[in-house]
Amino acid sequence: MSRLSGLMLICLLLPLTAQSADVHVPGELQGWEEWVLHEREYRDCPFYFNGGAAAQGDFVCAWPGLLDVAIGADGGRFSQQWSVYAQAVWLPLPGGSDHWPHEVTVNGDPAVVVERDGLPAVRVAPGRYRLAGSFAWDERPGVLPIPAQSGLVALSVDGKRVERPERSGPRGLFLGERAPDTQARDSVAAEVYRLLADDVPVRMTTILRVDVAGGIREELFGPLLPEGFVPMRIDSALPARLEADGKLHVQVRPGRWQITLTARAPAAVNAITRPADGRNLPDTEIWSYQSNDRLRVTAIEGLPPVDPRQAQVPDPWLQLPAYRVAADATLTIVERSRGIVAHDNELALNRVLWLDFDGGGFVARDQIGGTMRSDWRLDMAPPYALLSASEAGENLLVTEGDEPGETGIELRRTSVDLTGLARSDSRAAMPVTGWDARFASVAALLHLPPGHKLLAAPGVDKAPASW
Repeated sequence: MSRLSGLMLICLLLPLTAQSADVHVPGELQGWEEWVLHEREYRDCPFYFNGGAAAQGDFVCAWPGLLDVAIGADGGRFSQQWSVYAQAVWLPLPGGSDHWPHEVTVNGDPAVVVERDGLPAVRVAPGRYRLAGSFAWDERPGVLPIPAQSGLVALSVDGKRVERPERSGPRGLFLGERAPDTQARDSVAAEVYRLLADDVPVRMTTILRVDVAGGIREELFGPLLPEGFVPMRIDSALPARLEADGKLHVQVRPGRWQITLTARAPAAVNAITRPADGRNLPDTEIWSYQSNDRLRVTAIEGLPPVDPRQAQVPDPWLQLPAYRVAADATLTIVERSRGIVAHDNELALNRVLWLDFDGGGFVARDQIGGTMRSDWRLDMAPPYALLSASEAGENLLVTEGDEPGETGIELRRTSVDLTGLARSDSRAAMPVTGWDARFASVAALLHLPPGHKLLAAPGVDKAPASW
């Protein structure tokens, strides 16, 4: 049963990255797809990098395109492209109760418009759509409500294009233009700062500072990451999407913006090469390096050093060495000596035992903390059986181990904060821990039911309250 659960987890994770109907499903699970995804179809949608990919709000099942609005004295028209993934959704429309959209069509066909969360909306199945409609009024409003998801807006008033449409909050669009004589041409200037942390795995934090002038539009940056690095998280005030080719797709508007991208290396690296060509990226970047002397003592070679303050490195990185990196340049990490051996895990076990009232066995609650650097799996052997486990408040999947009778869990975090519940039906001699890992320290607290007394606990350093 536990092996089947492990396969089911793979089935749930694959659609998140594959985004394809051709995802392989093991034979044992074929026919269960609809049951597994019942009322969870949103798991086939793309998800935010800075979300946990667990709650429905972490997934994006509808992606808006350019919202084109044309305004006249007695009414207006709008059109917008939408891409819908995996499940049927409600798509919001411009307008509101005071200015309700009319003659709304979806891909040219008439559509039914209903009110959802105070906004007009239409419901559509997965696919690509062009929504269009019109407005009619006796007096043109100063602000038109628009969907908050729409980052790109094109506006024309009385046949004249407004080069820099202005927003009034997240859901309002000014139907005019301020200071038309100060229009700037479209331009974008970027600065790139990176922090390379020598850890397991190697992590790279990229800060992209962007100065935008001109109108609201879409811009591409990159490829933003060196080859092999896997993106983990994006933090951006602008709508941003990382494409499969490594380029960052951003819906920009005038102003100064900062986008932070966190990534990891798939394996240990000793050399990192900056991509040769990058769209909208500067000729040189500033890289900071954070060594980890507990892991290994290292030095950087192959790049010219710079003063972090003069290079305007982000404040948290000012105490770290910084280097100027040109296109196609390589940062080389030279290992001087080893610190704590990477494959040595540092774990501590705190166990609480309860003896059954009939004396038939024990229930154990284990708390394991410390640092995990290798193996990334903990197994418990008979006479113990692992019943459940959680890490940092999240339940973990208990699966069978390689040896008969073994049960265990997979870990994915270097810093371990594990709570497990186990049982042993034996009162004979038992292993100190039952786990297949070595512990730097082990402490146990034994609870006995009424009528029982601890005579001795051979094999432990201290057994207070025993005879």
